Amino acid sequence: MAISPETYRFDFEPWSFWPQATPAEKSEQLEWQAQLAAQGRIKLGSQCFVSQLAGVFPDSLEMGEGCYIAAHAHISHTVKMGNHCSINVAAVVRGKVTLGNGVRIGGHTSILGFNHSFGQLDTPIHQQPLTFKGITIGDDVWIGSGVTIVDGVEIGSHSVIGAGAIVTRNIPPYSVAVGNPARVIKNRQKRSPVKQVLGKLKKLKLIWQPS
Repeated sequence: MAISPETYRFDFEPWSFWPQATPAEKSEQLEWQAQLAAQGRIKLGSQCFVSQLAGVFPDSLEMGEGCYIAAHAHISHTVKMGNHCSINVAAVVRGKVTLGNGVRIGGHTSILGFNHSFGQLDTPIHQQPLTFKGITIGDDVWIGSGVTIVDGVEIGSHSVIGAGAIVTRNIPPYSVAVGNPARVIKNRQKRSPVKQVLGKLKKLKLIWQPS
């Protein structure tokens, strides 16, 4: 394949692949997916994209329809993705990880559904077994760039995790969480006190509203 400025575009911008790729590029991607599926450990839904520049070495990987894995991502162990999930450039998803529908993972994020045990003082840590509690992420979750999520965490549906956050505990649904360690700063279902008052005044028709 000749190298041009557009050669690796879809590997780094996979959301544009199916609307914009040529028939030849789509055929090549489907052939790559067939090779992955032939290993017997990977199941892909329709309209998925897996960059050939990604490290995809799972024990088991399930991708629902419309999912993509971008360049330099690293996938391993047991990962299950619902529909329309994205793993963007240089993101790491390893261990026991379950994603709902519509989970969007920003670049350089690490979702680590495993841990190193280190209880044996007479054995080097790298020789001690891994443990897997697992990470579960609900539907419609946006995880910003550079986030770290550690093993055993559950993130509720419709939540937003701000860029650079380190998530060490469960996040309730409809939360906005930021910081290190991540803390919830907002519930997306609750309006601010000012908006609540304005809403009540509008209902009582005590403030002007355009017709």
